[in-house]
Amino acid sequence: MKKILILIFLLMLSMPVFGSVEEDVDAMQFSSANGALTDHFAGMQWQDNVDVKTVTVSWYRAVDYCSDLALAGHSDWRLPSRDELKYAFEKRGNFQYLNYKSLEGVYWSSTEDASNSDSVRTIQFYSGNESVYRKTSKYYYFSLRCVRGNQFYDLNTLQGNVLKTRAAEIQKKYNSIYSSFEKGNSVTAYQQFIQNYPNAPQVIDAKKRLVEFIEQNYEMAQQKKTIAAYMHFIENFPKSLRAREAVTNIYSLTSANNSIAGYKWFIENYSEAPQAKDACLIMHQLAFDVAESLGTLQAYNDFIIVFPYAKQVNEATRMAYDIEDSEYSSWFGCTRSGERNSRALLVKSKQLERMMNDVDSSQQDGYRLVINRMNDLLQNKYPSEEATLRYLESEEFKDFYRDMKSSLSRINGFLEKISANSSDLRSIMQTQSQMIDSHFRTAAQSSEMADEYTKQHRYWERFIGEVGQ
Repeated sequence: MKKILILIFLLMLSMPVFGSVEEDVDAMQFSSANGALTDHFAGMQWQDNVDVKTVTVSWYRAVDYCSDLALAGHSDWRLPSRDELKYAFEKRGNFQYLNYKSLEGVYWSSTEDASNSDSVRTIQFYSGNESVYRKTSKYYYFSLRCVRGNQFYDLNTLQGNVLKTRAAEIQKKYNSIYSSFEKGNSVTAYQQFIQNYPNAPQVIDAKKRLVEFIEQNYEMAQQKKTIAAYMHFIENFPKSLRAREAVTNIYSLTSANNSIAGYKWFIENYSEAPQAKDACLIMHQLAFDVAESLGTLQAYNDFIIVFPYAKQVNEATRMAYDIEDSEYSSWFGCTRSGERNSRALLVKSKQLERMMNDVDSSQQDGYRLVINRMNDLLQNKYPSEEATLRYLESEEFKDFYRDMKSSLSRINGFLEKISANSSDLRSIMQTQSQMIDSHFRTAAQSSEMADEYTKQHRYWERFIGEVGQ
């Protein structure tokens, strides 16, 4: 596959780089050589030497001048019609020589006046105005610009011919470009053609070819029915409708494994998929089930620390509270036990607080939930003990309470996102993913909980190896 991608990349590098096709074609319309300007779209060639700017003659002399002219290897020159001169006026920016003077910039045409055949039409190249002068007048000497090639007596016909030729050249240009992309015969080639030349008529064919490629590749992924095959398809066609189906198929394979590690992997890779919410909720439930099956204070603590945004956190907190209360209650029996228990509880909460300070601030919310539960137990069971009173009056507790409010606000915000089926679960899962990996690897309270996650993670790796290749 890597070799194929490299070949495609090299092919794209070898393809000619085009700017605007229309601009390229327009640049082909005119060319100058040997004192003449050729209009390739009109099929005409115009005199464009110094005589055009300096010579002024009578009408009959202008006719003879053009008839006798030998220029640019041709001798079939003639005096242009009025409409041809109008067209030349429109294209005057392409001429090298031009008489712009207000009084002298009048050019003879061969077109007779409709009401008087002894008079002819002229065009003022200063303003584009049209005038009528007698052929035999001895007082009017005007400029001339001879022409050869196709002959037109109607401006609309001439302009239409130019547009038709231009369109044909554009089509020819697009055909040439598309042909170079067709040689690649790849998804990348057709996608790039559609992106670079959205107005090309061949875009319809390119899209058709692209759809064929998509269907062929999706069919191959369907035949393999592996996570890797579907992932490869999504990488190649991320915006296709089939990509959504591929994600759905990946989720089905992930669900078949039904592990914390599998759902975690899915949300990390497809956090914007509609199935991400369900994956998140199921992952939370599976993790809670593990903690509940172990039934230890440490297991519940691990669950709360790693999954502070799970809806089962309140239940886990209640169960952990009852277990912890039971553990400390068993020490009752003398006046000193309450003070000893409150101190022991504070020592454990401070140990957790030190562990919390070793992780990134984005991963501290779960720790605060556990510490806050321990503070609740401290206040409920040992409200009048000296250690409790000192702690509740300390700046340390005030700082914790302030941070706890921020954590609760953040947790509620995440819960609202999950509940609203938000498409943005990435930030939540990035935090949880980091917590799952780092906590169970180095800071787990329950070795049984860590072992269970490690077992599920290894099972997922084997599963994705078997179903993923």
